Amino acid sequence: MNVRTVVLLALLMTGCAAKRSFKAGYESETSGDTWRAAQYYLEALDKKSSHEDANVGLDRIGEDALAQAVGFAQREEADEDFLAAMQWYQEMQRYTRRLERFNHLDFTVSVDFEDKIGEMRSAAAYEAYSDGDEAVMARRWEQAIGFFKAAQQIVPNFKDTGERIAAAHYGWAEDDVASGQFRSAAVRFTQAVNGAGPLEDSAIRSLELYTALGRHHLASGTCRQAVRDLRIAHAEFPTELGAELHAAEECAHRTVQIAPFTGGRRVAGVVVDDWVESYVLREFPGASSEFVDLIASSDNKSVAADYEVRGSINEAWLRKPDVATSSRSVSGNRVRACREGELNTPCLETVPVTYLEHTSVVQARVEASIQVVASETGRFVGQAQPVGQNQSTLNWADTFAYTNGNAAPVAATPTDSLIGIGESIITLRDAQQTHAADAEIFRYALSVVGRGAVSAIVDAVDAEEPVRDPTSLTVLPIVDK
Repeated sequence: MNVRTVVLLALLMTGCAAKRSFKAGYESETSGDTWRAAQYYLEALDKKSSHEDANVGLDRIGEDALAQAVGFAQREEADEDFLAAMQWYQEMQRYTRRLERFNHLDFTVSVDFEDKIGEMRSAAAYEAYSDGDEAVMARRWEQAIGFFKAAQQIVPNFKDTGERIAAAHYGWAEDDVASGQFRSAAVRFTQAVNGAGPLEDSAIRSLELYTALGRHHLASGTCRQAVRDLRIAHAEFPTELGAELHAAEECAHRTVQIAPFTGGRRVAGVVVDDWVESYVLREFPGASSEFVDLIASSDNKSVAADYEVRGSINEAWLRKPDVATSSRSVSGNRVRACREGELNTPCLETVPVTYLEHTSVVQARVEASIQVVASETGRFVGQAQPVGQNQSTLNWADTFAYTNGNAAPVAATPTDSLIGIGESIITLRDAQQTHAADAEIFRYALSVVGRGAVSAIVDAVDAEEPVRDPTSLTVLPIVDK
């Protein structure tokens, strides 16, 4: 397709699009919607500025369309929907600028759009602000914050909306305290931080709540949550809360000791129980959290462990079955003497061929039992029975023969032998290679067991405690005020 053709097609498509816009405009004009009709006529001119019917249409209804839109805006203003009225005046401002661009602004515009837009914007912001005040009086805090933010979106920094939003968060926080929703209150006091006036204690009240929550959770044994709460307040009061945070971290910390695994034996040169144990010791730290510490061996008596991991290998074997052999037959191509008139290329004939396919499979399997036990009580905290399996398969073919029993060697180049007997046979011959090392096959199965053991330990020991905040709480000053 040449450039001229492309240009002609583009012009044709543009003309069609302009025609569709004009048609939609004419239908709107016929129905009495001159404002919408004018928008379609302008759309047609955007696509084709010389569109005669669209130009005539704007000459006919351009001023009436503006008058209709002014009526819409005034109706919204009378209904006190000042935001909608502002949007209408903005649309009319854009409309007159587009008329001017296409030389159709040939009438006097009696409305000062900038003035009306500013007036409606202020009225809309004040309306949202007043709605926010009403919501505050009714203690509908979420609605109040929404109204004040809406006022800010209409007029940035409108009046004292920032302080009003902070005050609403503060009032919401106080209601949460009264209803026993202390964590929610702590968050809302943080959101109310304003640094001046009656809200100047927002930050300290938030920190006092986090401190009280941390102390409660430390006393009830949900120590990880105690650490998280106390850390928030500790950042501001390190001296006053240092000892309590340290106590919470000590409480939240868990030591896990790996006892020597039992029941294994040497398979393919690998000591099974030692291998799984070392895998767990190597992989566990990366899967743990800050609250869990792994002790390498129960031989280390100087460390009192909270949990002990015990493992036993229930099953471990490497099986090498006898080679399975099956007889197969295919069709092959054999070189023959060329007949008169044939090209000397060589000439081939199809002959039936039999062969033997051999399959050897080495299989490994390991099954273990892993228990995580609380050191003081002996209670099972978690357990799993991971199983690992792996195998290596080797196929090859030999003893190629014609159906009459004579040997049929496979050749790579044309000879009296076969030059090809099917993709399956060639693939089998190419696949003839040594099995993966026995130890490698077995170690893969062991690694699956090791991953299962690590997962069981982490799930049991590194799980979060269920946290339930109190419904009553004693909140004390962190320091004397």
